Amino acid sequence: MNHAVVTIARKRSQSFLTLLVSLALFNFLPNAPAFAGKPTTGTRQAAKDSNSDLWQPQPNAVADNTFHHIWASSPTNIWASGNAGLLLHSEDGGATWDRFNVGIRYNQNNLFGVWGYGDKRIWLCGTNGLILHSPDRGGHFIPQPSGVNWRLQAIWGQQTHGDGIEEEGSNVDIFVGGDNGTVLHSADGETWAQLTLPKTDSDIFGIWSIDDEVYATGNLGRIFHSSDHGVTWEQQVSGLSLANTIEYVWGTSADDVYASAPGGVLHTVNQGANWTRILFPLGGTKDTVGLGGTGPNDVWGINAGGFIFHSVDGGGTWVKQVTGTTPDLLRTWALDTNNVIVVAREGLILRTTNGGGDWSVVLAETVPSRFAVLAPSDTNAFVTGGVADIVKTTNGGQTWNVSRIQQSLMTMLSLWESGQDMWAAGIGRINHSTDGGATWKPVTTLVQPSKGFLAFNGVGGTGPLDVFIVGVNGWIFHSADNGITWQQQTSGTTAALNSIWAAGAGTLFVVGEGGVSLHSEDGGATWVSQNSTTDKSLFSVFGTSSTDVWAAGNEGVLLHSTDGATWARVDVGTTLDLRSVWAAASGDVYTVGERGIIFHITPEGEIRNEGHNPGLGPHGADEGADLFGVSGSPSSAAIYAVGYNGTILRR
Repeated sequence: MNHAVVTIARKRSQSFLTLLVSLALFNFLPNAPAFAGKPTTGTRQAAKDSNSDLWQPQPNAVADNTFHHIWASSPTNIWASGNAGLLLHSEDGGATWDRFNVGIRYNQNNLFGVWGYGDKRIWLCGTNGLILHSPDRGGHFIPQPSGVNWRLQAIWGQQTHGDGIEEEGSNVDIFVGGDNGTVLHSADGETWAQLTLPKTDSDIFGIWSIDDEVYATGNLGRIFHSSDHGVTWEQQVSGLSLANTIEYVWGTSADDVYASAPGGVLHTVNQGANWTRILFPLGGTKDTVGLGGTGPNDVWGINAGGFIFHSVDGGGTWVKQVTGTTPDLLRTWALDTNNVIVVAREGLILRTTNGGGDWSVVLAETVPSRFAVLAPSDTNAFVTGGVADIVKTTNGGQTWNVSRIQQSLMTMLSLWESGQDMWAAGIGRINHSTDGGATWKPVTTLVQPSKGFLAFNGVGGTGPLDVFIVGVNGWIFHSADNGITWQQQTSGTTAALNSIWAAGAGTLFVVGEGGVSLHSEDGGATWVSQNSTTDKSLFSVFGTSSTDVWAAGNEGVLLHSTDGATWARVDVGTTLDLRSVWAAASGDVYTVGERGIIFHITPEGEIRNEGHNPGLGPHGADEGADLFGVSGSPSSAAIYAVGYNGTILRR
């Protein structure tokens, strides 16, 4: 994990229509330095100008994102987090929301939890062991080493006052829960220690603490409790079956704690010595996934079926609230007895100002970022990102339609096709289409490793009988039968692998974290580590042949190999992160990245700056939206770049 500080600026969300207008009016910056012949480090020529009409914004079909958590310290400081780096903030009780950018290096992560204290400090947890901290109200985010590389799904904390001065002298006491029975603890908000649960075969979905009492809940119907601040733990009897997942736990005091359950809640008044199951009335049959309130006589339960239930008598009776919406509701936060906010799938935010008498939908900018693009032809293109949606055009980008990948709510990060066979890989899921992307089905035959969550960053191959998937922990999986069975290959590294490209039968290139570069000449039977000449993380690899391969990565790193064995640095004149590279058969090469930068390397070796795409970016109104992917059709007649906040550009 890179521990550099990522600086960002907060700004008011703007509509996608405004983004399109600003894109159309913006004039791109002058070119980067040019190079003679195939570019090599330090050989410069004069720059040439680029025109803003080279890359045109596309009328992107909007597919809303999914929220995972909400937390507030006051009505003027509310945070909501979700898939694909989604982070919103409200300063007016949830009436309006600002969108925050956590930075190009973390936007691919789903943010499962948010917690903070005071008006300035917040922590986020998410996929791949991610923990981020902002000390300045989202002004910038600092990654903190968690010691794990799987999902962290819950976060909760308390303030501890060392000298009685809340803002300056307060310390924090934070717990984070995740996969493989993970519970992490921080007593200073900076360093994390892993605690030991009685069983580690449960994924932890909910965590809550008060004073020395800590509760952790998860799948297999399990509740773990500590009465000594996490030093020792006991498994409590929930009364639920192994098929049940307890997604959330929350309380009003040490002797008044609720946990989610199918069709209702579990409630304890004696620190978990006994849990009583309470069923919701009137059709609330699905799992409860969110809990909150202001006290023992003001408790809210959020049901996955789209229902809201409210109790004013300590959970004795529950009243069903009518919202008029259909998406699954996920989490809630009560600001007071009248003002309550609920977040849900499909980017939905609900708000009541009269204790549930009426619920209104709050509009917010939740368009998911686009992470990968694939253009099989001049007219057809596919874009993925957000909540496992595929955005498709069949007319060269004039119109786009959304289709949701079946049985998947996780972010897709990579696309690859071979004729009618298409593959989408991402966080927690691999999906396969055999009809050219018309329909998708999840791949269920790849067995999850004993440790770690299936987080796949890249997919590639040479055909349906030669498919490769790469991901965290140095994972490389291969299928020789169109995804029916998979074999894990020995990569020789535990670094996260981000991208794979096949130059032809048996010839493969893989790049990853820390400058890792792997090469195979025997279809992955053996992998050889190459000297990439950099320790910066590499995110993308692509080429036209085994003697013309490109790799892009952090801090402006662009590498080129002309022999498939050695790499040379290409200086494109930037220190901004490059996230994707694509090479056309014509010899033209395109790389995109942070702040909307787009570099075009011509067959003659000239480097042109065609970028600086304006829009909702992390660095100010006059700087661009981060771009995560670039790809084009075989003829290069249609080339697309995709990125933050739903950006789709066509050249």
